[in-house]
Amino acid sequence: MECNQCEGIELETKQWVAYSLKKFRKNRLNKATRSFINALLTLGVEGRTLLDIGGGIGVIQYEFLAAGASRAVSVEASSAYLMAATEEAARQCSSCRTFGRL
Repeated sequence: MECNQCEGIELETKQWVAYSLKKFRKNRLNKATRSFINALLTLGVEGRTLLDIGGGIGVIQYEFLAAGASRAVSVEASSAYLMAATEEAARQCSSCRTFGRL
C-alpha cells in the first residue's frame, strides 16, 4: 500500500537535507547549533564518545571528531538524513578504515 503523505514528507525531507548539507559545507551553521557546539567544546571532548540522537546530517559529530573525540554515534530515524550523514562522513574521512551504520 502506498502512502502519499509519507512520500510527500520524504521528498520535503530530502530537499531540507540537501539545503542543510550545502550550508554545512559552506561552514554556515545556524547560531543555536554553533553556540551549542562551542559550549560543549569548552567542556572538552578529547577522547570522549558522542551519542547524538536525532543526529541529522552529522554536524555535531563532525565538529566533535575534529576536536579530538574518539568516536561519534548517530541515531536517526530519517533515511534521507542517514544517507546524507553516511555520505558526508565518508567524504570527510576518506582515509578511515571503517565506517558503517547499524
